Amino acid sequence: MEKAFNDYTKAYDNLMAGKTIDGKGSRANGKELENNDIAH
Repeated sequence: MEKAFNDYTKAYDNLMAGKTIDGKGSRANGKELENNDIAH
């Protein structure tokens, strides 16, 4: 459960920074969720 929570917070931090969930790229619109963000 701790790993799942850490993964969730890392993904959230990446989204808030305008990056993809995995943190490897930038999202086109950093202020709105994209379909790929929601699908994961």
